[in-house]
Amino acid sequence: MLRYWWARLNEEVFHGELHPCGLEVGSCADFNAVGLCYPLDCGRVRLVLDPGLSTRAAVLATLAHEMIHQWQHQSGEPLTHGDVFRSWGALVYALTGLTV
Repeated sequence: MLRYWWARLNEEVFHGELHPCGLEVGSCADFNAVGLCYPLDCGRVRLVLDPGLSTRAAVLATLAHEMIHQWQHQSGEPLTHGDVFRSWGALVYALTGLTV
């Protein structure tokens, strides 16, 4: 399911520009987060979503949030929640109704 939604968001929001990535469900509790984006040495990322996310909307919003970080990594931007992140977040909301 994650791969399907990742591909759909990649096309609809990021115009298919995101590179394939690792996707998994696993604990993010050590980081006090519901999702994580791990940059890998090869220029790719691994996205992890917490299994405690209880609704499809929460899963999709968290996935979109981490995909913005994936775009930041691919683009050489810092993985922050600054202006670039907020701009992408506004676009995600406008196109999907998801709040990241």
